Amino acid sequence: MLNWIRRQAIFRRISRRGRTRYCPICKSSVDAFDPAGEARRPDAMCPICGSLERHRLAWAFVVERTQLLDGQPRELLHFAPEPCLERAFGGITNLSRVSTDRFDERADVMADIVALPFDAGRFHVVYCSHVLEHIDDDRAAMRELRRVVHPQGTVFVQVPITVATTYEDASLVTPEARIEAFGQVDHVRRYGPDVIDRLRECGFSVERHDATALSGDTAKLAVKDELLFECRPSAG
Repeated sequence: MLNWIRRQAIFRRISRRGRTRYCPICKSSVDAFDPAGEARRPDAMCPICGSLERHRLAWAFVVERTQLLDGQPRELLHFAPEPCLERAFGGITNLSRVSTDRFDERADVMADIVALPFDAGRFHVVYCSHVLEHIDDDRAAMRELRRVVHPQGTVFVQVPITVATTYEDASLVTPEARIEAFGQVDHVRRYGPDVIDRLRECGFSVERHDATALSGDTAKLAVKDELLFECRPSAG
């Protein structure tokens, strides 16, 4: 079985080889990215490692703009870990990783993001991508992220930005109502760029990054509409 999987991976790398797109996570140059998501978003998923736009932006930023690969020992908390990034983070030998998820038993620790079982200030780096839109009390979750990150640490947050101003309605509880209002049955809000205000209210100083934060030919990454929020504990 393992040999078959490896042969399939080699075949994909050969058959999809090209120069149009580049995935910084698996370091593959491919002819195109595949559609992904319920709406079959075009040019979204790497055919080799399965990374999506948000993963490629986050990883490229980590490699280029942070000190995570400088060899200093650090501890990472990774929410709802994506296989492509689990492998990438696993290649950083100085990084001790803890994965957490509320429902997935494969995570190192099963926990609710609004009540994490970790000591205050434990983690040097926290990565929380496309989680908060599922959480009823997202401010409680943000406060927990603030609590568990090291005073000199960083929390990287990503959420889908789909409206001009964040919209939520706790009265919408049926699957049909949530799909109509929020786009997915398991989403409880639509975020706008003002999510940055919520993060600041919960004790972070926040920098907003997009593809312009990266060098090189970022068009090949197909991440132009993605945002990454770099959050550090603020004083007080």
